[in-house]
Amino acid sequence: MEIKIDEGSVQRLRDLFGNLGKDMRKEVHKAINQTAKQVRIQASRALRKELAVPSKILKKAIKSRREASVDSLRATILLLYGFPIPLKYFGARKVNTRKGGVSFRIDPKFNSRSVQRDLFIVDKYKGHVFKREGKPRGRIIRMNGPAPGDRYEKAGIPALAERVAREELPKQIQRRIRFLILKSQGKLRGNQQGN
Repeated sequence: MEIKIDEGSVQRLRDLFGNLGKDMRKEVHKAINQTAKQVRIQASRALRKELAVPSKILKKAIKSRREASVDSLRATILLLYGFPIPLKYFGARKVNTRKGGVSFRIDPKFNSRSVQRDLFIVDKYKGHVFKREGKPRGRIIRMNGPAPGDRYEKAGIPALAERVAREELPKQIQRRIRFLILKSQGKLRGNQQGN
């Protein structure tokens, strides 16, 4: 998805604010980037309700491909369909029974954990979960859960991203305008200058 402001809107803001308007383009690009950041945060939180993995893993699936700049008042956010997430990130742990196996939880809505007896964790391979292929001494295969892209529609991420962008952009522009007004009145402390 793209978050952008057309040149006509920027010019109207410049005209409206007179002398303050000369910095308007710079402030609008900051507003767009803050909006993109909020879209990424909200989208990763929604995705977190569908996949029981740490947020830092899910944030990698929702990226800003291009940030807005003074020359380009446009930010692009990508929902990467990505690769299946390694099972170790789904809270995989060894089952302490005579039969062995690994337990994990894919869906955070359910407190119960799945147990697979034919899986095992190899510490020297960063704690990833593996399964033997075929014979008892066959090669080992790393096990994965679903990919983020498998859950975007179910989590309503595309619609959520658009709604957050629509709601957040006006707020961020108002915040930047307030900043310009306070700056012109000399009411800002030193550490607030770049916010």
